[in-house]
Amino acid sequence: MDDILDGLHQTLDAIRAEYLNRDIYYYTYRLLAHKPDQPPKNLPLWQVIKRALFTKEPSPRNDLPLEVDPWSESTVRFWTLVGANPAFHDLAKKWLNSVESIIAFANDAPSTGEGVWEYDEAALAEPAISVLALMDVSFVPYYTRLLALWDMEHEVNQGDTINEIFDKYGVCPETEDLLICRMNEGYGQDGISNLEYFYPALEAHFGDLRRSEFLHRMVVHAHIRAVAWYEKSVKEAAKTLAQHRKTQPDTKMRDIPPPRLGYLE
Repeated sequence: MDDILDGLHQTLDAIRAEYLNRDIYYYTYRLLAHKPDQPPKNLPLWQVIKRALFTKEPSPRNDLPLEVDPWSESTVRFWTLVGANPAFHDLAKKWLNSVESIIAFANDAPSTGEGVWEYDEAALAEPAISVLALMDVSFVPYYTRLLALWDMEHEVNQGDTINEIFDKYGVCPETEDLLICRMNEGYGQDGISNLEYFYPALEAHFGDLRRSEFLHRMVVHAHIRAVAWYEKSVKEAAKTLAQHRKTQPDTKMRDIPPPRLGYLE
């Protein structure tokens, strides 16, 4: 198990090293498990993956499947084993911290596509953290932090997973923070449905939800993000204005196109 988690770390290092390679249009990152007595040509797994997949051409190796379902039974079973064994929790959390770092790196990178995904219907590490968060409440903050970074405009399974987390743990500090994130950074396509689902439990817990400290934190969080978005937009507009004035000295701020609406992205 330690070797597998270490291999996952090395795979993330390979992603970061190759992510800005503009000669590559599309990436597929896969970690393939081999039996101990059948190593892939005696090479470290991550080297095989890097050599075979960081290329425009299809892999010449017939034993590399074209598609892998990250929600497969074997994947869920692996992360269930990790979650059931507290001895592996620290290693898993260390890997999730690295996942958070690589997603943030990809989101802030120059235009290179739509970030880094695990699959077309799974954000990076979504299957792993979905299983782990439902097995141990200490993993819920990791789900929350990844939720804030995932491309939630293309969400698929997150809404159902969040409801399951609420059902498992009820109202607690971890689920409160998760819901606040869901209603802000992770709002996505249908964040309101999670609030509606959890609303009866919130009312039962807080009484008058409108006067609760929880709702106050949610509103303050949204306000802080709105202010940060506005400040960032002003800086970007000033930078664009300076660039325009190099060729068009008479350009005014009102001539600069407004930033995209939707600071909750």
